[in-house]
Amino acid sequence: MPKAANQPPRKPPRKKAARQPPKLQGRPERAKVGRKSPYMENPEAYDAKADHMSWKGFSNAQMAEAFGIDEHTFYRWLEVHPTFRRSVENGRDEVDVRITKSMARKAMGQVVTKERFVYDKHGDLEQKVVERVELPISETAGIFWLKNRQPDRWRDKQEVQLDIRMQMRRALFSLPDEGQADG
Repeated sequence: MPKAANQPPRKPPRKKAARQPPKLQGRPERAKVGRKSPYMENPEAYDAKADHMSWKGFSNAQMAEAFGIDEHTFYRWLEVHPTFRRSVENGRDEVDVRITKSMARKAMGQVVTKERFVYDKHGDLEQKVVERVELPISETAGIFWLKNRQPDRWRDKQEVQLDIRMQMRRALFSLPDEGQADG
């Protein structure tokens, strides 16, 4: 439809301003929802307990249960609280070092000192006996150590590369043709 000449041009409709929620005085812009994290009540105690439990070999699920939290919360604490994460890692690193040293000693054999106490018939200490005992080499520990320290040389499955194409060519060219008789 053509515009009538006597009508004024249309004005674009006004945009309505977005309604802003009223700002509350004395409160942060966005209030936190939910209860306060128990970690924040005493972070040093949680860090020390996490270090001790990881040193004892507790899994993440076991630590979460000991703290009385969900496993997802435990993983969130590891992400959000660097001191907590370091405590868990440090405890596990200490255990790894102890196990590594123990495994090496078992693989090579070791001599240990044992104390034994001898008592008389009245239960009084008669003497203290100190013995040096040689513990045998553990072949299993040695094999385990070598497989993990030098996997390329000691793993069960050895990888061997073979270029089969060259061998196939040699075999094909050395075979007689089917149409020729031997000899």
